[in-house]
Amino acid sequence: MARNDVDVENLQIANLGLFANPDNALKLITLHNSTGREFEAVAIIHANEGNIPHFAANTQSEFDEARRLFYVGITRAKRHLMVFSDQTHYRNVPSRFIGGAGLA
Repeated sequence: MARNDVDVENLQIANLGLFANPDNALKLITLHNSTGREFEAVAIIHANEGNIPHFAANTQSEFDEARRLFYVGITRAKRHLMVFSDQTHYRNVPSRFIGGAGLA
């Protein structure tokens, strides 16, 4: 940006879209919106119990839907898959679906 005489010191977040390359940009989407898409690399973050499956899931069909969504997410990666869980607190347990998918 400096080579293009962009005033980096005064750049605001609203200006960043002017320099983005949509083909190479980081895309943040939900598991629901990832259906039918593929990406070179996929990172699933905060894959903890309570998030996936959601803490409000009570029925078998809700757990099955969460498992399906997790599977959709991990199968979107063409080359690289990263699954992260926050274990900074003893109550943060990795999602049961991580081991169930053979990723543990």
